[in-house]
Amino acid sequence: MVFSLIVPSGTPTVNGYGNYWFKKTDPSSLLPYLPNRITSSIWTDIPDVLTCAYLTLKTFPVSQGFLYDAASGRCCPLVWLEGASAPGALTVQPSEGILYLITRPTDLCNDGFQIKEISGTGELACLRYINYSPRNYVHSRAFCSSLGAYLVSVKTAEKLRLIASIVTNKIWVGLDDLITEGRYVSDIDKVALTYQQVRTVFNFGEPNDAAGTDDCIEFMMPYHRLNDIPCNLALDFMCEKPLPAISNYDDDGHDDDDDDDDDNYDDDNYDDDNDDDDNNVDDGDDDDDDDDDDDDDDDDDDDDDDDDVIAQALSQQDNE
Repeated sequence: MVFSLIVPSGTPTVNGYGNYWFKKTDPSSLLPYLPNRITSSIWTDIPDVLTCAYLTLKTFPVSQGFLYDAASGRCCPLVWLEGASAPGALTVQPSEGILYLITRPTDLCNDGFQIKEISGTGELACLRYINYSPRNYVHSRAFCSSLGAYLVSVKTAEKLRLIASIVTNKIWVGLDDLITEGRYVSDIDKVALTYQQVRTVFNFGEPNDAAGTDDCIEFMMPYHRLNDIPCNLALDFMCEKPLPAISNYDDDGHDDDDDDDDDNYDDDNYDDDNDDDDNNVDDGDDDDDDDDDDDDDDDDDDDDDDDDVIAQALSQQDNE
């Protein structure tokens, strides 16, 4: 049995993607993935399955399904994890309600992209591996942009392992220090890596700017870590589409905004004993990061300026 979820009149379309479809599903058809709660608490007194579906999609756009029990009115948004032993897994039982699988006429991850689980985190990534048309860094980034995507973001060891499970050659990732030497900015969110993130994802002794123009970042084979190289080299690459974030809810179902954001460089991130280590991370512009992040009105102009700087850097490398 298949249902169509029609958004109530006067209500904005959920996440802007139009109508959704959902159907009763046998959990065994999803193996090796298992349905897990997104939060440890569930909604109660939900009058019908349509309301449960609407609440699930509105609150958790990345949700792939839900459990609904008509007798009790319990509604539980779900996400699929690979195995019950995955960190943070909150497994559900068939007795808790009927499982409904959500599908989307306009999928969040289309155009040859695939949903992948970032092992050990419960997080999902929408990725496409381009291994048939090597390009330089800027052209690779432009290709991803034409698909509504970015060069793949890499900030954690778990993301490194996911990429290693997919690629067969070294690739470009969405990270460079073309604008400010030593400040490695992610293509997907324009946020600089912290000192600890640099230490986590780069290979030992890297980044070192060995050629003096090593401003763009590759995923190395066979080391499965990152390395800085000249941007004009032609490599395979991987694109990533940002997925809607799962709302940060606590067990009581309320927004939890207490987490502090430390994504940008800050002097406090640096270990004074490691000033001369081989990572060559320049913290000279740390004091300006907060001002840069607050200057939202100039974002579009800054992006244009950044593209000009990148183009000039590539031109200089080509001439050399």
